[in-house]
Amino acid sequence: MRDTLKELALTGMLAAIAVTALVSINATQRPTLSFQYASGLPFSTLPNIYAGLMLALCLLNAGFVLFGRKRQADMPAVDRLSLIRAAVTIVLLLIFVALIGKLPFALLCAGFLCILFYVYGKRNLLQTAGISLGGAVGLHCIFVSALGLRL
Repeated sequence: MRDTLKELALTGMLAAIAVTALVSINATQRPTLSFQYASGLPFSTLPNIYAGLMLALCLLNAGFVLFGRKRQADMPAVDRLSLIRAAVTIVLLLIFVALIGKLPFALLCAGFLCILFYVYGKRNLLQTAGISLGGAVGLHCIFVSALGLRL
């Protein structure tokens, strides 16, 4: 019971931060600095998205804590392979971010996805290549073509 109260208190504090961010971001009508934004989006778009996601995740977490949470004793232990995969994923993501301006986005994204599929056990080369290329083209269409970002 005490752990549940601690989790709810933390969730409540994070939700209060998210609500405060949403209110304070939207209280300002004009940016204090002048920037050129992709696709003419207002300056508050990204902070609003982050604050909204944070609030939604707080509400989701509160629901899990109150209604659908498993006890620690019921949860399976994390195996060594899962930890290795998580560490490799983080390293690959850092490499991806470091190379994003130096290599073409679609090529970098396809390579990143191929390696991730291999790390997570997808060994069929034809499927991996097809899904990776399709994902890279889809992400390129979303970020470069639709949103107008220069990657």
